[in-house]
Amino acid sequence: MKEIDVSNRRNFLKAGGAALAAASVPSVMAGTPEDNQKIIYAHGLVWNRDLPGLFGQLLLTFDVKVQLGKTGLGTFADDVYPDINSHFMINSTAKQGDVYTFGGEIIAARDPANVGMPVTIVAEVDGDKTTVTITLGGTHIFKGAGIIAILIGRS
Repeated sequence: MKEIDVSNRRNFLKAGGAALAAASVPSVMAGTPEDNQKIIYAHGLVWNRDLPGLFGQLLLTFDVKVQLGKTGLGTFADDVYPDINSHFMINSTAKQGDVYTFGGEIIAARDPANVGMPVTIVAEVDGDKTTVTITLGGTHIFKGAGIIAILIGRS
């Protein structure tokens, strides 16, 4: 086994990252888990310039963590218009082929009037790209792109 010099920060981080990647390989190769064991992480950016008013100016970044068949949490935010920044709960999940659908509602928001607003996220994975649609309140539809990472978890 080759010895790695970890005396500087860069080498230490490279060695640590390689060790983490190597350690994760056996769990991924262990077999195909049931969908309800998969933990989904999603991150991306959505927008819709055709929406009226402030909603047409938003560029929403989002982060979601959910386990299929269970609940999850997420956030969305806009750095320029922070009054829209919110946390949401995912209370329904579905997967059909390469399409993931998550439904929930805003549970905390910079603008308290947004608490309780329904949130729906539909992500379609097509090879190495993912298209994402986020609907707020049933009427404000934002489209964009994201990254979906699927990890193997244990319930």
